[in-house]
Amino acid sequence: MKQIISMVVVLLVLGGAALLNPSADRHKDAIVAQYKAQNPISGALGVGHVLAEATTYHNYVFFSTTTIGEEKISTGYAGRIDVRSLDVADLPDYLIELLPDDVRRQLRR
Repeated sequence: MKQIISMVVVLLVLGGAALLNPSADRHKDAIVAQYKAQNPISGALGVGHVLAEATTYHNYVFFSTTTIGEEKISTGYAGRIDVRSLDVADLPDYLIELLPDDVRRQLRR
């Protein structure tokens, strides 16, 4: 009986994790919000949206991530999303190179 209860609990936990796994759109919203919080001026110009659109979503059923190239941008699990620092000063050059020319010029001032 203990094994059955344990198995049911494990299945409930895994099912809950799968149901609460954030979607690609929620990741993009979190990336935009994080970018705007750390870079108010370029965030108001829409740079966060450009960065979010450049991401690739990876769904692992129980958790999910977004990346640009090999760089992990966000990790989502249990209904929450953790986004790495997106402060312009911390961004690798190859991420900045993905942005439109006029936006890159603004950032390098």
